[in-house]
Amino acid sequence: MRKAHESLVPYSRNETTSEVSCVFVHGQPGSIDDLALLASRLPKRIRSYGYDRPGWGDSGLSPAGIFSNAEFLNQAVKGVKGKKILIGHSYGGAVALAASALDSTEYIGTLLLAPAASVGSLGVFDSVLASVGLGQALSSMIIRAAQVMWSGYRSWGGTATKSFWTEQVRMRSELGDLEHLVGSLRLPVSIIHGDSDRVVQLSSSYKLHLLIPQSRFIVLKQTGHSVSGQFLSAAAIEATHMATSQRDEPQFRIKIPL
Repeated sequence: MRKAHESLVPYSRNETTSEVSCVFVHGQPGSIDDLALLASRLPKRIRSYGYDRPGWGDSGLSPAGIFSNAEFLNQAVKGVKGKKILIGHSYGGAVALAASALDSTEYIGTLLLAPAASVGSLGVFDSVLASVGLGQALSSMIIRAAQVMWSGYRSWGGTATKSFWTEQVRMRSELGDLEHLVGSLRLPVSIIHGDSDRVVQLSSSYKLHLLIPQSRFIVLKQTGHSVSGQFLSAAAIEATHMATSQRDEPQFRIKIPL
């Protein structure tokens, strides 16, 4: 089994004297490769790491829920010197947010990209996927379909189907617990979400923004769920700004009509 710090994989081997590191947390299904392009957009002076979540990639740990993911992540980042920013996409946003809430001393900020981090981010299909029997079968079909359509599945690891279903089962109860926890979070949090996202509803991020005291909410027009195009550029700018300014002052709120 891998040690905790071995689940953090550097995106670049370039030496840097920066005191700030960005740790990227991939979604579901996914791998550390998903956010490598975003990491490459950051200034070279900022160190960046991908997090191999339990049940995915080369992690030797069994599939786990949001809080177990977060606890293991907090163990892993202790091996990284200096100040750290968490950047999580989709389900990875929930893990990043939970890790920040459980141990805020490790981080100076958190960036959430189209996060599936509140109860409102779940739809009817998520309930079906979390069911025994049918949900397991559908999870297997989804992973197999991805194997045919997309070469990136190879980096998901051999337990992708089990990991996908296990996380679906745990999400509904754990997202409710996460909502109750984030109200006491005192770290700067930036949330970026596209208004054309069909995977996670924009309104769920708006609710999350209202729950987090020091949060910044950025809505991208005509942008979907994947971190590409306009989303990629906006995320790179926000991550760079957060790393550079180490924003420790209370953040304003951006309200939008939904």
